[in-house]
Amino acid sequence: FLQESQPTQAIVQITTKIEERGVRLVDVLTRELELSAEARSLQGGGLRSARRAVRLLIQLDRSVQACQLYLQLCNVALKARLKRVKREGATIPYVKQLSAIAFSNIVEMAREFLKLFPEATNCTSSLIVWSSQEVKHLTSHLIKQLFIPQVTLGTLVECIGVVRSHCDQLIQLGIDLRYQLDGQLRVPLARALQDAGEKYLDAVKVRAGEDSWRPSNLHNYPSLQKLMCELDDMGIPVLKGCLTGDYWLSLTSNTIAFAKLYVSLLQDCLSVAIPELIYTIDNVLVLVMKAQVQHLVTSLNNMKFKQEVMYCAFFFFLINFNDLLRKILKLPELFFSQFIN
Repeated sequence: FLQESQPTQAIVQITTKIEERGVRLVDVLTRELELSAEARSLQGGGLRSARRAVRLLIQLDRSVQACQLYLQLCNVALKARLKRVKREGATIPYVKQLSAIAFSNIVEMAREFLKLFPEATNCTSSLIVWSSQEVKHLTSHLIKQLFIPQVTLGTLVECIGVVRSHCDQLIQLGIDLRYQLDGQLRVPLARALQDAGEKYLDAVKVRAGEDSWRPSNLHNYPSLQKLMCELDDMGIPVLKGCLTGDYWLSLTSNTIAFAKLYVSLLQDCLSVAIPELIYTIDNVLVLVMKAQVQHLVTSLNNMKFKQEVMYCAFFFFLINFNDLLRKILKLPELFFSQFIN
């Protein structure tokens, strides 16, 4: 109405007063959001109480300002909720709880944001930047908690799997931050895999030094059945030809232990595998396998073992290598083919 009217003195005065009141209203609403960021969000009510102020700012053509203030409020609210998660006890429960709370809140805040700013493209880009920063801060904190000597590779793998699955919740809103998460984890994870490979290598060498090259006696049927089931679950079933006597296996305890160790390492490596880590994983798996094969070759040329067994040591060697280790060697090929489809 005012725009269509003739610019008389009265009209100018009314327009000026309206503009002044608009500025004061913006200041009041802005201050309200700033106070919410400072106090109310810590009590859990800041985001809900901010809706009215945000909508009014949008109506006053202050979408960018409302967007910035609302994201600032989200940041404070998220920090307050994460502070309630205490680092107590085992690593896995802590990471699961922290990751679940962080990503569920980011998803909730992003969904509310998209409702408040449904048609503001520039504000949507701000939301993506904010989400990226929050995930970056969370990942930095988790790296400090996870990549320490006290955390085993198995624990590390389980925690990373949990964080990845929680991060994927953002995809439903069109925000995919998995590449960022994996990129941030890549360097410390590659180092952790290499360290784990060295530890597994040392374990293989220690067992090799203790290997007596004698068949394994399981002493009773339940123990034998349990071992057979364990190996079968790993994808390396033992042939009936390896069963000798009631509770004997023509596999050394070292060969059985290596089978369990190597399959565990293989599964852990491929559980966290991304294309950028394949080279590292290859090296780790080959390093450990080479040590075991070298032990077998050295033992084959050792007259001590040939004299200790009552039947051909060469045949015994072939049983341990051909039956079990050949099956183990097929597993990386199978798992890698599944990983790369």
